[in-house]
Amino acid sequence: MIIFLLPKSSKKFLSDNIPELSLTEISDNKPLFNYISFFTQISPDLISGVSKALIYDDNKEYNNNVGERYKKYILNQEIYKLFINNCKGNLFDMIQICQNIKHLEVTNCNKNIEGLVDFINIQRNLQSLCIDFLAKEKLHFSIFRPLNDIIMKKASTLKKFTVRPFIRLLSPKILTSLINLQHLEIISDADFTLILGGSTMEVWDEYLSIASFPNLQYLEIYFNTDLFITKDYMLIEKSNGNILEINIRREKLHDPIYTKILIITISKCCPKIKKLTINIEPENFEDLKEIFLNCTQLEMMSLSLDSEEHNGDKLLEIILDYSPETLREYLFFKKENSIFTTKGLEKFFENWKKSKSPLIFNIINDYYSNEENFTDNNKIIKKYFDEGVIKEYNIYNIYNIYI
Repeated sequence: MIIFLLPKSSKKFLSDNIPELSLTEISDNKPLFNYISFFTQISPDLISGVSKALIYDDNKEYNNNVGERYKKYILNQEIYKLFINNCKGNLFDMIQICQNIKHLEVTNCNKNIEGLVDFINIQRNLQSLCIDFLAKEKLHFSIFRPLNDIIMKKASTLKKFTVRPFIRLLSPKILTSLINLQHLEIISDADFTLILGGSTMEVWDEYLSIASFPNLQYLEIYFNTDLFITKDYMLIEKSNGNILEINIRREKLHDPIYTKILIITISKCCPKIKKLTINIEPENFEDLKEIFLNCTQLEMMSLSLDSEEHNGDKLLEIILDYSPETLREYLFFKKENSIFTTKGLEKFFENWKKSKSPLIFNIINDYYSNEENFTDNNKIIKKYFDEGVIKEYNIYNIYNIYI
């Protein structure tokens, strides 16, 4: 229905830029009622759902590359314009309302930031800010200096801050201004070659070592690039023991020394933590004992095993012997080879049911996992699910869950 209500100019623009939509073939006869005018609010989830339904192609292996994101972006913009043009009330009323926004998420942020900077500037009590960059062409860091400046100006009220996927477009100096931060997400999973200038990862590490978030409760850091920060554990050291959830993953890093530092830091500084997601190396399996012994409120653990060595059974033994009673949910992510042997899994569940409560057990394998062993593991997990040892489980290849 929303697509039918788009004006001719929008349909032509979208058809020129997204030929597969063929919007020019849609009749110009609009519905009898202008349903848009009856909306009392603009729902980002609704608009995102429309663009995803129209552009998503289940025959493609990836649907989140820059080209697909750009198509969704311009479709979203035309739909937003449709809603804005049908808004009731005058511009002055809208500005008054928009000065009191507490949560702001900016998607597909590109070089046209002048209006965004002004909009952030008029906010009186901005508490949550997410900047999601989009770069179809090379962008220079200097373009975003005004955005950096206004974020620093508003930083003292921010409790939640997210930047993705081109973190080098922002200055890490911002971190030192976020004095009341409770929730931090730094996500870098896009091509650094599209960014000209900006701070190096060494400079980001320098500011991470300076920054302090004594009220921090949630920390998420994700890197799927060849460059990454290594001093994130220092934020944990200065969190005053308030962190409830940590999600730190790196797709292209195999560094047992860093992993050991991270694990030991968590075990010493996070007595209240309930959810933990980290990479784990076989060399660090023994280090996990420190987390199990000190983080006694832990409820969920997600471990990404990056090594090609087959040591998953040893990990199960450590979990069985040392995990706290509160920890009843596990997720394991493994690349290339199956995580556990069928014998190791069966031994684990047999011993678990003797003294522990039912658990949630999830496994995510990469595209190229050994299908035979994958199926055998599924059968064993299903068996112990039927026996009540497992109360909930999922076991799948990552291809089947990619959205």
